[in-house]
Amino acid sequence: MGNHPARDPMQSGNPDDACHRSLTDPNAPSPGPKREGTRPGIEHYRDLPDMIKKDPQTPAPFNGPEYTIPEEGHRSPEWGPDDGFFWGIPWYFQRTNQYDRRPASEGPNGTWNFGDCSMERLIDGAARYNGGGDPEYREKIKQALKASGCSK
Repeated sequence: MGNHPARDPMQSGNPDDACHRSLTDPNAPSPGPKREGTRPGIEHYRDLPDMIKKDPQTPAPFNGPEYTIPEEGHRSPEWGPDDGFFWGIPWYFQRTNQYDRRPASEGPNGTWNFGDCSMERLIDGAARYNGGGDPEYREKIKQALKASGCSK
């Protein structure tokens, strides 16, 4: 069990997490609230696999009708780093925007509508992406950004 950082750098393939279960089980509850105003065809994060198969810009192997997300996620030998990034990046967007309560006059909320891309907002999203597993995660991100010269 546990994490598999070599095969799943973003840990989006953890079959014990709501993120992965929502992609592999159509009956699983979608993590987060239904988002109005998301990209056409996406009301829940779990709608993403069907939507990307229809998008001609989706890169291989994720665009093929034969592609399936392994139910056992990163425990499967079929799961690799590309899978982790491919599914992890939209999950990060979802978590960043999940609690976005911008007024409708500023445009629709949702996974694909970032609006304000301030450093604080992106750090908040990363902390939510972590799911509360490490109570010091937000501070660790800030320190890493400071050490790398990306923030003051």
